[in-house]
Amino acid sequence: MHTPPSTAQLRSLVLAALGVSMGCRSSTDDKPSDDLDLYWPDIADDSGEVGDPPNEFPDHWETCDPNAIEVTLEELRRDSSRSFLLCESVETWDYDCPPGEDFPARDVFYEQLALPEADDFGWSVEVLCGPDTNRPDACCYEVAIMEWTEGRPFRVGGTARMAAGGPAAGWCIHVDLEGAPHAPASIVRAWEARGLAEHASVAAFSRFAMQLVQLGAPADLLASTARAMADEVSHARSCFGVAARISGEPARGPGRLDVTGALEGALSPRQILEDLLVEGCMGETIAAAEASEEARLCRDPALREILVHIARDEARHAALSWRAARWILSQHPELTDMARAVLTQPLAAAAARAADLPGPVVNAWGLLTASQRNTLASHVARTVLKPATDALLGRFPAEHAQSFA
Repeated sequence: MHTPPSTAQLRSLVLAALGVSMGCRSSTDDKPSDDLDLYWPDIADDSGEVGDPPNEFPDHWETCDPNAIEVTLEELRRDSSRSFLLCESVETWDYDCPPGEDFPARDVFYEQLALPEADDFGWSVEVLCGPDTNRPDACCYEVAIMEWTEGRPFRVGGTARMAAGGPAAGWCIHVDLEGAPHAPASIVRAWEARGLAEHASVAAFSRFAMQLVQLGAPADLLASTARAMADEVSHARSCFGVAARISGEPARGPGRLDVTGALEGALSPRQILEDLLVEGCMGETIAAAEASEEARLCRDPALREILVHIARDEARHAALSWRAARWILSQHPELTDMARAVLTQPLAAAAARAADLPGPVVNAWGLLTASQRNTLASHVARTVLKPATDALLGRFPAEHAQSFA
């Protein structure tokens, strides 16, 4: 039976893709420098699960960004990286605005913009500052807003696109699970949504291949991208196979995916790198860690093997993304500041999967709860994304990196 990659193995794979030689740790080196934060063990509690991240809310609030504007969907689509204010009337809070950690930012955001709830895409909203002392007329909070989707998203004009599910030939493989179980409806929906996300990733990698051609990329990056596209087809078929098996219903799959405008504004080096950092470097790295944890917690051996296979592929895709980002920055060093800004932005909050069921039930079916996903993402950010970002931006000492070919 295969084993999923650990967080430490994922970190080593990503850093190797960035040309960092790990070497051996000296027995006298009790604590490496902050820039070489490579050797700390993965933090786990007695159950083997990743522990809760520390509370990072400040103890006090200062004046928020004076350039922040009140959020609208139009402004969000135009530039989601800028500073936004999310405001409610002071009357709503009886003229006593709550501290930032108590403000229901996501609920207010969804209500004000009349956004629908969905299992496979949405928006995360994180309070950065507030209540804003410059706005005594309202309870205003500076927020970071990010769109999320399952897997590597296929975004066009800032919006994630996926096909609708339905009857589809050839997208479902036979999956043998113990006892031919029938799962709760929300578990079936979660696995189908996962299949649709993997299908959308095929389009994302297809566009990335064209972007690499546009940049004149080396052959090995294109070959690896083509392989990753085939991996995503395999992942999608496996997910639809699981959904069919646990539902007892006829096989389903993806319908037509609209790719209109997929290359509009997506061929400049800046946009290519920004998309790669968000979708590939951050998204694929966290996806690999999630699949590994899902494999560890699920009960069915066949389902576990599927998740191990996905985790190993996603880890390879993450390494490809960091390797491609390294090459793009070697050709366009003027984009380094932009890369730093993107890689240090807050992580998007994770989607809830089968939120109507207890965590152990969700885990048994090869899925993680939103709380588990958020905790794991924070852990990966500290133990993988931070050292990888340092390596990409050249903060490792020269003796720890190989020169570009």
